[in-house]
Amino acid sequence: MTDVSDRLGRMVRQAQATGRIPAVSAALHRADRPLWTCTVGDTGNDNPLGPETVFRIGSVTKTFTAALVMQCRDDGLLDLDDPIGRHLDLPAHGDATVRRLLSHTAGLQREPH
Repeated sequence: MTDVSDRLGRMVRQAQATGRIPAVSAALHRADRPLWTCTVGDTGNDNPLGPETVFRIGSVTKTFTAALVMQCRDDGLLDLDDPIGRHLDLPAHGDATVRRLLSHTAGLQREPH
């Protein structure tokens, strides 16, 4: 392990311990370096924790999606008042605007069970 890899591993273990998080899987990818991964904790069942372990990611994708949409807006690829149907094939909800989807005011039901 390199010094950076050791330091990142310590940060992941500290975050897991401080946050009392049952399990953490972290990865860092840079085009000029090999993929770095670190898993800490356990799954709470008989399955071992590892790089291939699947976690529910909850609402964290909303932040990433919103950041990417705003970058697209900044690049002139879309307007927040565009109907989503202009960019995605969503027959049932194509008239909802990007702005309303981002602010969770489009009236869509939460994800299915």
